Amino acid sequence: MVAAAQIFTAKVMHKRLFPKENHFAYGVYYLALPLPAQPLRS
Repeated sequence: MVAAAQIFTAKVMHKRLFPKENHFAYGVYYLALPLPAQPLRS
């Protein structure tokens, strides 16, 4: 059985109140890749 790669979406947010109020939010993507059960040999 082989696991498939997956794409996840999320939102990164920040808010600062001092010394001057500032805030932002933006979308990001994360990619989850399956790793082999055994390490690769060189």
